[in-house]
Amino acid sequence: MTGMSGAVDKNTGKNMFARLKSIQFLLPVIFLVAFSSFFMLLHDRLDNFAVKQAETQLKHFLLSYKSVRQLVREYHKPEVYRLQEQGLLDKDYFSPFLLSTSFNARGFVGFLNGELEKSEFPQLKFRLLSDNPRNPQNQANPSQIKTLELFRKGQIKNLETINYAEDGSESLSISLPTTPVTQQCLKCHGKPEDAPVKMVKMYGDTNGFNETIGEMRAYMNVSVSLEGYYDKSHQLLFGMMAIAAAVMFLLYAVISKFIVNLEKQKAIISSQREELHRLSRIDKLTNILNRRGFEERAGQIAQIANRYDESLSLILFDIDFFKKVNDTYGHLVGDVVLTNVAAMAKKAIRASDLLCRWGGEEFLLLMPNTKLADAVTLAERMRQEIEQFEYDIDDAVFSTSASFGVVSRTDVKTLDDLIKAADDALYRAKNNGRNRVETEE
Repeated sequence: MTGMSGAVDKNTGKNMFARLKSIQFLLPVIFLVAFSSFFMLLHDRLDNFAVKQAETQLKHFLLSYKSVRQLVREYHKPEVYRLQEQGLLDKDYFSPFLLSTSFNARGFVGFLNGELEKSEFPQLKFRLLSDNPRNPQNQANPSQIKTLELFRKGQIKNLETINYAEDGSESLSISLPTTPVTQQCLKCHGKPEDAPVKMVKMYGDTNGFNETIGEMRAYMNVSVSLEGYYDKSHQLLFGMMAIAAAVMFLLYAVISKFIVNLEKQKAIISSQREELHRLSRIDKLTNILNRRGFEERAGQIAQIANRYDESLSLILFDIDFFKKVNDTYGHLVGDVVLTNVAAMAKKAIRASDLLCRWGGEEFLLLMPNTKLADAVTLAERMRQEIEQFEYDIDDAVFSTSASFGVVSRTDVKTLDDLIKAADDALYRAKNNGRNRVETEE
């Protein structure tokens, strides 16, 4: 169950990192789509805001323009008429600077555009459009006359349009009707013979006359280029998009760094896990397999030998009178003997052979595709090498020996049976005087 749980955890970890890597690769696409969507949304919102700003400016202008016209009607004209009645002014006196609302409005627009130009704001274009204008500049074309009729019939109260020029530039236009003709207006816009002589001499007696009270004689149209407003909105847009791009890049860098760190940690953990797995199957003292490591690998070797009907040999050997070595020279010296025996055995075997410390001073050697005679020969060579090696410890020189039990089978039912047979042979080697090699009977 532990092994299965480990495999599940490992697969879960792999799946998690695979998903993280997929996310890392998808993030640029996701960010690009989000960036593009945000750009288009913000572009539309800021352009709409720019139009709203232009609209506000035009409406403020129209309010100011109405105020100028009202100023002329409420203050200039009554004052001139009062002075005429008192004989202080000639009855035929006329000056557009005082009495013409349109003239004053145009002057107001001129001064305003001058100030706007100084402040680097878009300038306004203004016209007073009529089908019976006194000033030819205010003559409406057929399309504008239709708009004037709509105002007169009350079908529209104001008109806002965005106009597109041939060069691709845009402008916002707002139209509002003027105040209907009053009794006061007829002094200059009634019959020509009733109008001031100077005014008739100045404008003629054809246009701008014969109007009636309550009639809407003209409408105001003011427009402004949107390019300046768009430029400011686009500057804001690019600034905000630069910030958004920086945030997305930083977020991507943080996520990528996080994934890279996770991968590094994963590699470290995987390496540590593999090392722990190896160490848990290696004898710490002799650096050869321990019993657990041997059992995990020996089963597969036995299965292959059975499948191909090969000889499988096993040698079980231990150091003779090892307890006496420990008692006489100490456990540290005993460890030296164990390490040396393991090293000699490891040097004598093939890469395909399996050597382990079976326990204490006992060692086990499993040799695939090896016949009994060859296994005995190897055991005898190892026995002689162990016997001939001398240890020089604190001026004390001694040697050890080992006893060997050797078995070989071509039909291994279980490893336990094979190990038991080798153990029986080792037992006979000990009973027959030690330092010898015995095989099963």
